[in-house]
Amino acid sequence: MDVGVTPKPRVLVVEDDPDVAIALRASLAILGYSVVEIVAEASRFDLALERARPDLVLLDIDLDGVPVGLELAERVPAHIPFVFVSAHSDPTTLMRAGARRPVGFLVKPYARAQLAATLEVVRSWRPPPPAMVETGPSLEGLSSREREIVEQLLAHKRVPAIAKALFISPHTVRNHLKNVFAKVGVSSQQELLDALRAQRSER
Repeated sequence: MDVGVTPKPRVLVVEDDPDVAIALRASLAILGYSVVEIVAEASRFDLALERARPDLVLLDIDLDGVPVGLELAERVPAHIPFVFVSAHSDPTTLMRAGARRPVGFLVKPYARAQLAATLEVVRSWRPPPPAMVETGPSLEGLSSREREIVEQLLAHKRVPAIAKALFISPHTVRNHLKNVFAKVGVSSQQELLDALRAQRSER
């Protein structure tokens, strides 16, 4: 039995170019990281995230030429860091990416040294503390989609109805709720709703 060996960080790679994905897997292995899964389609992301339970997500912004990676980033739990990867570094892309609060941004094509440096920064990252204060949970750190879901909950809608209203799957709604719980420092829908309703009644 090895003593004092640190487990390799587990990485979920979202990349639709198979050649790039293979090369990235090889580079990560050389750097001491293990790729737990490679996702090429947005529709597989939620299941892969839940199944693989990664320590880090490398998230290509464009899948099949569509910047769906920006939406997928909002589904990553608050305790898991993610790095955007893109061939585009124009101001609009960087502004939209920055709004999702990634830990890093890699511009394709990148050298292995750049990948290594980015991953070292990620390893020193720590999740932000819950946004719970004395007056109750704050919604300041929530994405627009997460806020929509919270408002739907406050309107007494259940997960299936929320999914239908927002044109997303119930599984996606539940993933967003997990992120909300982590960000505001609660552990259930009821706890979240009770705190928010109490806040609103005091105003």
